[in-house]
Amino acid sequence: MAVARINSWSALTTGSDPTGTVTVGAGANRMLVMYLLVENSSDFTVSTFTVGGQAASYTDSVHIDDGSADQIIKVFIWNQAALVAMTGTSISYTDNGSITKGSWAYATFKTVTQAAPTIVKDAQTGVNTLTLTTTSTSSDFLVGAITDKSANRAPLTYDTMTEQVSYNVTNVSHGIADGLGGDSSSAMKNDLVATSTMSAMVVILTEISSVSGDGRQNMMGGMTMNMSGGMSG
Repeated sequence: MAVARINSWSALTTGSDPTGTVTVGAGANRMLVMYLLVENSSDFTVSTFTVGGQAASYTDSVHIDDGSADQIIKVFIWNQAALVAMTGTSISYTDNGSITKGSWAYATFKTVTQAAPTIVKDAQTGVNTLTLTTTSTSSDFLVGAITDKSANRAPLTYDTMTEQVSYNVTNVSHGIADGLGGDSSSAMKNDLVATSTMSAMVVILTEISSVSGDGRQNMMGGMTMNMSGGMSG
């Protein structure tokens, strides 16, 4: 059974800290994937990020220095064990940044191998395309994100992935896309009219060979998580 997204991506919340509620879809062998996309004068460190007392199972980031317009992507992934172990619904989040051009969104996927997923990334100046090695099968799922320091470089494109949410404001473009795998690479592009500073990341969610959930995994259904805390320190 191929990896599948359980529910739609949340709206790409912009210009504010993560807040409100997050609904995690029901299913076995799930992963909750949340992207933070940021333009800032420097990189920042997330010192705390827990949901229901559970830290993200896997994290990664990519950052490129471009003066006052650094392009940053951070991803946080909770696997099935972490989702089941959550007590309550509160998120605790702190970082050492002071971010105004930030956005975040999340989605839940099922039938996913629970080991750490392959995460590929790149960031460069003076480019219009970042090509990432995304070797995968047609039963796997690619979850990608792009940041570009110029709003004039939208629309963004993601090879075979389909854009789900995007954000374009003065001097920044953000987008998240996903889709079934099967290719050896993914060309992540701006509008190709001009070069810019870009960062890109793809999480490769691999199909689990057999779906095996414990009773709690199959019975728990959806979960709602309360989001509080801030992206700004």
